[in-house]
Amino acid sequence: MKRFNKFSRDQKIIFYNIVGIVVLFFLWWIVSAIVNNPNFPTPIVVTPTFFSLLGVGYTYVAIGGTFFRLLIAFLISFLIGAILGTLGGYFYRFDAIMKPIVGFFRALPTAAVMLIVAALVNPVLGTIIITTLIMFPIIYAAFKDGVVQINKDYNDKMKMDNVTLKNSFFKIYVPLLSPYMMLGISQAVGLGLKVSVMSEVVGKSSGAIAGLGRLIIDTESPTEKVAYCLITILIIIIIDILLYFVKRGLKVYAHRKSN
Repeated sequence: MKRFNKFSRDQKIIFYNIVGIVVLFFLWWIVSAIVNNPNFPTPIVVTPTFFSLLGVGYTYVAIGGTFFRLLIAFLISFLIGAILGTLGGYFYRFDAIMKPIVGFFRALPTAAVMLIVAALVNPVLGTIIITTLIMFPIIYAAFKDGVVQINKDYNDKMKMDNVTLKNSFFKIYVPLLSPYMMLGISQAVGLGLKVSVMSEVVGKSSGAIAGLGRLIIDTESPTEKVAYCLITILIIIIIDILLYFVKRGLKVYAHRKSN
């Protein structure tokens, strides 16, 4: 125990994360054993299939297709959300106008919208539209909340130093907005990837575009379906880990800039 206490906080967090993963797989195994249904295979059955699918080329083609559409949707939602969210943080009247609009997009029933959009446009465009609509409110809120908090914490200091909005935007706001921005990106990309895969499934895109949703809907094997779901989860976890370290670095940078 004394030896364990010598580890850093980050090392302890990693250890407890691993414990959590083990517990999760143990619960999965118990539930699948109780259900005893071939449509819900145990982790012992799924694990070899999971690694075998990671060794074939079409899995990465599908991942690339899903990520390409996710990237387009993210860039659109980030550009619009960053501009409108920054304006919403600066001007409360503008935020009051945007609040019901953002609330509308946030409250959209995802499955119903997927069905409507899938009936109107082709699967590629439909996936991009749906994913953009889902990610936009998260990006908007991240930038708006960041600007509001920065104004609250540094407004008096900037007034005393006679700092104008034009001069302060890139020197103060951009560095200090970085943690809020990364939080928004992390949440938006994770949710966006799940929505993108769901959209591919709902849109019955199996004959049109490559994607993780196509693989899930094409395969008749329950074991492969679960394995592809695990691959999606793994991708989201990797993205979260990468964004976590980027966010930490940006926090350090923002702290140095603010001092």
